[in-house]
Amino acid sequence: MPSLRDHGHQTVLVKRLPRSSRWFFLFALAGASLQCSSDNLTLPVEGVPANIDVVSGDDQRAEVGTPLADSLIVAVTDSKDRPVADTLVAFVLVGANAGTDFVPDTARTDLNGLARSRWILGHTMGAQDVEARVVASTLKAVFHATGDPGPAATLTEIKGDQQTGEVGTALADSLVVKVTDQFGNPVSGLSVAWSALGGGTVSAATVNTGANGQAAVQRVLGNTAGPQTAEADAAGLNGSPLIFTHRATAGSATTMVKDPVTDGQFGLVGTELTDSIVVIVKDANGNGVAGRSVLWTIATGGGTVNP
Repeated sequence: MPSLRDHGHQTVLVKRLPRSSRWFFLFALAGASLQCSSDNLTLPVEGVPANIDVVSGDDQRAEVGTPLADSLIVAVTDSKDRPVADTLVAFVLVGANAGTDFVPDTARTDLNGLARSRWILGHTMGAQDVEARVVASTLKAVFHATGDPGPAATLTEIKGDQQTGEVGTALADSLVVKVTDQFGNPVSGLSVAWSALGGGTVSAATVNTGANGQAAVQRVLGNTAGPQTAEADAAGLNGSPLIFTHRATAGSATTMVKDPVTDGQFGLVGTELTDSIVVIVKDANGNGVAGRSVLWTIATGGGTVNP
């Protein structure tokens, strides 16, 4: 039954709805409320990491074994590109590079969905890559960096030692040294001083190392048969100076002379002279030549020679 209620000077008719109608009315109100607050509604797939992107820190370069100037920063967002906080992100080296480190190696995203880490480069020069991975998911972002060699530390011999060649000629192989940093990376542009000891020459007094850290010269031996040396010097480096040792052999035979000490002997006929008679075979520079065959014959007076 409808009822009348007096509100001041107005009369309001109040009608009680049936029970089934009241439930319908309540559901309608709830639907309207949900529709009005749809902008604030969080669906099950929202608020969950859906993307990870590089924000800053990519494509840096620094000396090997040192930290990059800028932090690595990634942003983790959900399917509606909203930041996701308190998500664990791991920073992982791609490939092998001894000495690589991250501070920290795992980080949680802040209220803006950002995670940060400092990258300490590995010890091998060249390209290095790192992945930032959302833990327990397949989401990842990649950072690239380039490692430059450190200061020159060591001078080592590559090749050219213990060669043998004919006096006055160039050795078959160049003399080669290498300059490296403390981790063994080649250092370019460093000056190496060269000198010939015991005669002969080198093709240059100073040579700068190339991209491979190497410096080389050609060694021309002196005119005196026997041991000769050359030196490579990079002041202040471990292993410097380096000494290369060579052996110079005589050139082709050009002359033969008699030994005056054994010339002019005398004795009784039919007897052997007291001392052997000696000749010396020499090259153009006066070095004795070994291994040449000498034929002896009697010129005048008769007798024999042995051999």
